[in-house]
Amino acid sequence: MPLIYTLTGSAFFMALVPFITTLSRFLSAFLAPTLFRILHVKDIMVYSQLLKTITMILLVFFTLFWLTESNTPLLYVFVSLLGFLDGWASPSSSALIPKIVERDALLRSNSWMESVSQTVEIAVWPLGALLVATTSSTSALILTVILYCLSSFLIWKIVVPAPIYEEQELPSLMSEAKRGWRLLIRRKDLLALTVSGIFISSANIVWLASIMYVYVEQQLQVSEAWWGYMNALLVSGLLVASIVAFLAGARIERFFKALLFITASVMMLAILGLSLTTMPLMAVGLAFLYGCANQIKGLLEVTYIQKQSDEEDLPYIYAAQEAAYLLTFAMSVLGFSFFVDLVHVQVVMITASGFATVGLAVLVMFSRHINKLSNSE
Repeated sequence: MPLIYTLTGSAFFMALVPFITTLSRFLSAFLAPTLFRILHVKDIMVYSQLLKTITMILLVFFTLFWLTESNTPLLYVFVSLLGFLDGWASPSSSALIPKIVERDALLRSNSWMESVSQTVEIAVWPLGALLVATTSSTSALILTVILYCLSSFLIWKIVVPAPIYEEQELPSLMSEAKRGWRLLIRRKDLLALTVSGIFISSANIVWLASIMYVYVEQQLQVSEAWWGYMNALLVSGLLVASIVAFLAGARIERFFKALLFITASVMMLAILGLSLTTMPLMAVGLAFLYGCANQIKGLLEVTYIQKQSDEEDLPYIYAAQEAAYLLTFAMSVLGFSFFVDLVHVQVVMITASGFATVGLAVLVMFSRHINKLSNSE
């Protein structure tokens, strides 16, 4: 994104990067089930990472030898390709975990992965910004290629029990594409989690830079640095929650349903609190609280789906959910970004808390269809 901003001087063209990435991931997640019919989820992850590595190598050569201001739009082609390939990997990685860890260790395994992910995110964002500031965007791209190569090798080395295939006629592409959606609609527990997640995903838009910058300026009336503090505490909350879930996995599973409702309530109240407060320190605290609740809720839902679904269905379920969430996110980005230019940011925050309230209400309405989650079951 800094490279695009340097070439165009436009924040709009820079903002197109996450939008194009989201749309590409949505299309990929929607089409991913056509791959699940012929490839193992580990193979999909390997091929996805290899193709992303090749795309990054081509991007480096393009920026070094051919990039000019006139052909800047070609950068969006690379952005779209990387987003599309990410859409394969995300549902595949979630579906792979139950194949390589014991059932009783699913929550701790999911928590460990999230802890590593959040730790890397906390460390890499400032390091990446420092690298770009002290060298160039091209140097950052070259380092990314090296890390992609290492990642491809490590994914390839993952040991997965050989799948047993039975001779049977392959279902049609359309049937496979619909499989995950049919599962979400037929199972009321999955439908409740997904619909609730759609509304809460809409509420998550308040953490976009385009919304938070306005919030910090209009509502808190402090410097832009406070958005950085809020973002740092939000990510820290995600990390702390992952560590807590890893250390207390069994206890958390015993109170699955209660925690599911509590975390959804905390998220709704945190956004409502942000819409009402004008105190920066309280806003930072609410950001941390939201991050903790959001992460615990996400880990509980992922583990629930892994334990309550057949392994063969998992990639289809995750692909359908991913497509639904990404489409919602893309639409919400446009809607909320337009909305915040028309009204005071407080109205936007209250609207977001309304979406979170609907998400909580869906969980409450379908609570009897959501099973308990414990190692004894």
